[in-house]
Amino acid sequence: RGGYTHLGSGKYPAIVNDTDSALAIGDLLTLNYVFRDESGTLLKAATTVAAGDSIRNLTVVDCTAHTDEDGGEDGNGDGHCDYCSQFIEVFPASVTATSGKTTYYNTLAAAFAAVRDGGTVTLLDDVELPENVTLNNDHAKGITLDLNDHSINGTSAETILKVTQDMTICDNGASQNRLGGIFNNYKSNGNACAVYLADGHLTVKNAAFGMYNRSDNALYADGGSLTINDGVFATPVFIGSGCPVTINNGEFVGAVSIDSFNAKIISGKFQGTVSIDGANAVISGGEFWGKFSITAPG
Repeated sequence: RGGYTHLGSGKYPAIVNDTDSALAIGDLLTLNYVFRDESGTLLKAATTVAAGDSIRNLTVVDCTAHTDEDGGEDGNGDGHCDYCSQFIEVFPASVTATSGKTTYYNTLAAAFAAVRDGGTVTLLDDVELPENVTLNNDHAKGITLDLNDHSINGTSAETILKVTQDMTICDNGASQNRLGGIFNNYKSNGNACAVYLADGHLTVKNAAFGMYNRSDNALYADGGSLTINDGVFATPVFIGSGCPVTINNGEFVGAVSIDSFNAKIISGKFQGTVSIDGANAVISGGEFWGKFSITAPG
């Protein structure tokens, strides 16, 4: 009927269209909600009920995974979720699968939970993580986190991101004036970090890491292996003996401590103390403004 009630919850044995024209079911819904049929299938907002017809056994649920493939020219979408009609621009993160399909999520944590092997999580806005949330990639290898000129901020967990499988962190955004980053504002006693590498190979292509406590590590690695191609590390970096590391470039504001038995520094700017305690260290370039020491085990 004219002047539809916008539904945001409930179960409906039947929705009857008693008008003389087709009805798009999305017109009945509050933004960010979707109809689910009795088989568990979510119905697109453009699904129509013909004049005089009905659709049965529907439940209104929160739409948590959003796609935008319909309604625009050349299959590019119209800027709205195909299911709940919400504006795509309001979502903080998306996941692009290896197939090329992109799905948008209500939270960054939901995007990380949904990504699968080889997929890309892209930030679409600055994100403040909820209390005690630590992101991880336990369930997916070879993923990419594209900061896209945005930042991830946390205040209540010791670690923002824990890496346990192969992963790349980069910033492919278009801005020349802002570098996406991961920043932990957790007030600790020296035992917190922004990114923790426990296993897998982590590649940092271009990103900023930092901590509220200037003595805490922006990056802490005690497993896996690490390649830093570029980035800004506003607080110290620690690389343990179990983590081979190659630093091709980057700006390191805080101290850098490397205990790895396989360390290479090709280039970079190091403003703080650099200490390397391990065999097989190769230093072929870089600018070292602070104290530099290297010790090979005897």
